[in-house]
Amino acid sequence: RMQQGRRCVRPIVRWRQRRGCYAAIAAVFVAFLRHGTLLTLAAAGLAPPGACPPRASGRDKVKLSDEMNLVAEVGDVEKADSLLRQLLKMPGNSDGSAPRLFYNTAIKACANSGNYTRAEQYYNEMVQKGIKPNAKGFGKLMEAAAEDGHLELAERWFREMTSADWLERTRENTHFGFNILVDAAAKKGDLCAAERWFARMGEARVAPNVVSYLSIVDAAAKSRNLEAAEQWFRRAVEAGTRPDKRFFHAVANAAAKCGDLPAAE
Repeated sequence: RMQQGRRCVRPIVRWRQRRGCYAAIAAVFVAFLRHGTLLTLAAAGLAPPGACPPRASGRDKVKLSDEMNLVAEVGDVEKADSLLRQLLKMPGNSDGSAPRLFYNTAIKACANSGNYTRAEQYYNEMVQKGIKPNAKGFGKLMEAAAEDGHLELAERWFREMTSADWLERTRENTHFGFNILVDAAAKKGDLCAAERWFARMGEARVAPNVVSYLSIVDAAAKSRNLEAAEQWFRRAVEAGTRPDKRFFHAVANAAAKCGDLPAAE
């Protein structure tokens, strides 16, 4: 009877062993499909814990990228740099358009903080890695130079952008660049430079927009030239631009700086 009982139990034990083996094989196969060979070994117990670091998910990348954009908006260069390094270390971020996007955001942080030196360092780092900047990257470099008070460097990057053989020539890119230069000149109160770049817009057959006219009116105001501010205000209206309160404020500011209080009122 004992022999008969053993004969009955053995098939059951064998079946359980086989079932456990099949389950282990299935787990390994699923792990392979999800995470690749290296993580499969760790899941199967063939690699020591910690030998395979967890892979970053797409959500992690998006979260870090969004956080980096937020700190760039407020000009926090150090925090943006820390997030940049984390993103560049993630799988899939070493080539394609992803690293260029991250570097552009880092340069954006520099532009918003007026840190041109750091912005140029990021540009050089991109070039060394074989990453070609796009129009947005050049635009942020121009903004960083302008915010740091280097109008001549902003002009240099504009020429670099318009002469880059790999960069697509679009009216939008050119328009954007001209506006940055006119605005940069306005911030320095350099009316001559603002008018020079405004004239270059016409030569390039790029129609000025509201931002273009507002910047040059502001340049006239900061240079204490009420006559020029009023003249450019009239030209904006004649061109079909609808002046908003920013225009009136700029002209009033020019009048106030010239001591013409009745005109300011």
